Amino acid sequence: KSVSVERTFEDDVTNKNEVFEILTTLTIKLVNTLQRLNLKGKTVHVKWRSPDFVTPTRSRTFPYYLSEQSVIYPALSRLVNDNVEIERGIRLLGVGLSNLNGEGADRQLSLNI
Repeated sequence: KSVSVERTFEDDVTNKNEVFEILTTLTIKLVNTLQRLNLKGKTVHVKWRSPDFVTPTRSRTFPYYLSEQSVIYPALSRLVNDNVEIERGIRLLGVGLSNLNGEGADRQLSLNI
């Protein structure tokens, strides 16, 4: 199970600063949801869609459970920086946390965004 948040754009985003501002917003929404559901996880993941509709994902697994923005955002930021060719354009950006542990880990999750 996982918790994730994503955003699709009308126009492809090619500005690096804008991508990282969006990443910050998505991370805040993810962390707020994790706190509300009393969840932590070990694996952060980022998903993006390029203009040709290819949708790769990249992840990083930690040896401990986490839910703090101060850990999640830098990990996601590095994944984006190391893997996403922003100048090609991004049509969708998503972030998430999996390998969950907590009171809500065994129930079906839904996000109202």
